Amino acid sequence: MQKNALRVIVSIMKYVALLRGIGPTKPNMHPTKLRIFFEGLGFKNVATVIASGNAVFESASKNSAALEKKIESALPKELGFNSTTIIRSQDDLKK
Repeated sequence: MQKNALRVIVSIMKYVALLRGIGPTKPNMHPTKLRIFFEGLGFKNVATVIASGNAVFESASKNSAALEKKIESALPKELGFNSTTIIRSQDDLKK
C-alpha cells in the first residue's frame, strides 16, 4: 500500500534591508554583528554589505511593511540605535 505524502511548499522571498543613517562610524555596524542581528530575528541566508547598514536576507513573509517594523523595533533593543528601515523584495528591485 502506497502512502500519500503531503507536501507543503513554502515560498521564500529574498529581500534587501536598507537602514538609513548608518555608516561605518557606528560601532554596532560591524558586518558580522549586523548579520547576527538579522539571523536573530529569524531571517535566513543573511549577507551584509560592508558597514553600510544594508543586508540581504530571505524570509517566508510576504509583508514588507511588517518586516520593516520588526527590524526597526529590534534595532534599539539589540544594537542601541534607531533607524528607518526600507525593505525591498528581489522582485521590487527588478522593476
